[in-house]
Amino acid sequence: METQAKTPGGARELNAIKSAFILDKKIGILIVEPTMSIAGTVRRVLLENGYSNIFIAHSVLDAFNTIGNNAVGWMITAPLKDERLTAWHCLRLPLEVSLYSQIMVSVLTNDEEETSFEDYYALGALSIHTRQLTYNSFQDEIGELFSRLQKNELVADAIAVDVRKRFEANKSWDKLERFEERLTTLLSHNPAQKLHLIEARFKNSSKLEAMIEIKQLVTDHPETLADAKALSQKYLGTADIQTFRGQVAILTALILDPDASQQQFLRTTLTEMGVEIIVCCTTLEAACESLHAGPVFDVVFTEWKLANKVEGHAFIQHVRQHGHEAQPVIIHSSLVKPEDMPLIDDLKGVFIITKPSPKKQFKQALTEVLERWAFPQEGTDIENKIVNALSAGNRSQALSLNKGFQLHKKIEGQRKEYIRGMIAFSEGNYQEAKSIILQSAKLGVPSYREISLLGKILLRLGDHASALKFLDQANTMVPGNIERLCNLADVSAEVGKPERALQIATEARKIGGDIGMVQSVFAKHAVANGMVEEVADLLETESTARDMIGYMNNLGIAHAAAQKWAESEVAYRNAMAAMNGRHPHLVALVSYNFGLSMARQNRLPDALALLRDAEIHGEAPIKRKAADLRDRVEKSIAQKVPLVLKEVHREISAIQTPEAMSKLEQFEERAKPDFHGLFRILNSDGRTPGLDLTSELPKSVLRKDENTIV
Repeated sequence: METQAKTPGGARELNAIKSAFILDKKIGILIVEPTMSIAGTVRRVLLENGYSNIFIAHSVLDAFNTIGNNAVGWMITAPLKDERLTAWHCLRLPLEVSLYSQIMVSVLTNDEEETSFEDYYALGALSIHTRQLTYNSFQDEIGELFSRLQKNELVADAIAVDVRKRFEANKSWDKLERFEERLTTLLSHNPAQKLHLIEARFKNSSKLEAMIEIKQLVTDHPETLADAKALSQKYLGTADIQTFRGQVAILTALILDPDASQQQFLRTTLTEMGVEIIVCCTTLEAACESLHAGPVFDVVFTEWKLANKVEGHAFIQHVRQHGHEAQPVIIHSSLVKPEDMPLIDDLKGVFIITKPSPKKQFKQALTEVLERWAFPQEGTDIENKIVNALSAGNRSQALSLNKGFQLHKKIEGQRKEYIRGMIAFSEGNYQEAKSIILQSAKLGVPSYREISLLGKILLRLGDHASALKFLDQANTMVPGNIERLCNLADVSAEVGKPERALQIATEARKIGGDIGMVQSVFAKHAVANGMVEEVADLLETESTARDMIGYMNNLGIAHAAAQKWAESEVAYRNAMAAMNGRHPHLVALVSYNFGLSMARQNRLPDALALLRDAEIHGEAPIKRKAADLRDRVEKSIAQKVPLVLKEVHREISAIQTPEAMSKLEQFEERAKPDFHGLFRILNSDGRTPGLDLTSELPKSVLRKDENTIV
């Protein structure tokens, strides 16, 4: 159902506010400014621009009273930051009160004010002007606003012109690209806006997305061909938008090779190719440390056979797990065997350049590899790029690439369905992903890719027995993938095979022992098998400790629910012993549930000690529950009567706690219009004051609107 708002001219859609509404000289304008000289200057400029229906208020409360008695469509407000009601309440009014949703708000700002223009526009502001104004300066600013409104049919598009100008002046290319993405997705789908998005991508060096979208735009809208070619010529140096791949500049590189002569060859050659920062490492440990401490490298080189019989795939998986999901990895080696290729293919974005090779030949091979990765044309390259983009959380790039991938005539249907399943899985649509993969099995014999993905899907859906079967099969077909081993360890434990879970986790640890995912999996399965001393160092990290505590806590609850009291006690005690005083706020969860378990068994003195620990160290919810139960246990002991537990005395499962919403996000949930200016389109920097929802707008304002959320 479309959101509507009443205006003097009748009903209209909020997401289609027309510029003509502000340009109409009959519109009611309210100036909210305590200083009469400033208010008078603003009024004079507006009068000379043909507006006559102008009101002045010296406070927000006066403004609300004026609005209640007069038809106002445009408010121009000072900050009023020393008052109880401020400019932010003026901005909130049309968003929270449907009766006043037609009002657009311009803001006068002081030069020393720290609030960014993004904060104001995120709350639906029409325009931003300096409060240190003169007649001429304000006339210029208002003239510029009117010019933007006259050139754009929609208010939002007119505001977007100012946002672009400000981002470009600050060279905030990343913010500009994100802004154009949201504007294209949520409000403007016309070709002109898509050209703005493509240009923003070029400015932010997102050349792949730009090339994909520019080709699609010309296909959908042939009339944009000239503009598209002009953009391509401007940013890529060629008007050939169909076959151009583009030059790829690499500035940073990481090299892992035990051979000093090969390190020197790569360093010299890469320097000649313009690489500015080159880090050379001889050992896996040193290279992993560089991944942790250094920047995100543009490209990573590795020998396949490393010291101590370590193979290159171990390092490559470290690369992928340490923030380099989207970067190409080059195996510079002559030691890769045919049987190594399935795992290399499984890791995605990995290329092989055989050594030794002449410098000229190496440069040609490297240039081709980098172009293939940056501007993929072939099916396999596009598929790998999509998978890595999903791993890196770059969903927009993955979806853009998938459009061309699904239309590619030389790619078989089963591979297309696999990518559709991957995207559905990444979005949390597990049932849809399962249906896609099962349907793809009808198109041909499933490969390890489909089998492994189906195992991950079934693990998320709770079908552990089936998940184990498919993950085991995929691991047999292509062994050595760390992520798959971690999933296999978890599902083995779920089907009652804790020893095998530990065995698999240990295997994963041999490949990637310093990877967070591996550390968490090994820690929880080691503790579940009583190996508490082996994980002491790992549990210094809170994220690993939290995962282990959550797993062991839920394991203890499951045993207790089946009245396997001994097994439950072992799980709880192992968890507490492994922590050995670390992170007491995490241990409090186990202490509470262990204490409750003891209380159910009428072991009240033991329960009392555990509950006291939970009350002392626990966070607020656990502290309250522990205090209540501790009080009942103490009374039961003192009165020598059996303990009677209430329904509220339940175990607390370890669940993933969602991140708390910011005040702005809470406000967005509460506000009524879908769009108002750039509300919900531009992201605030998070410094927006005045959004404490306990301080309500005046009741006299709210009562006038029967649909207002109070």
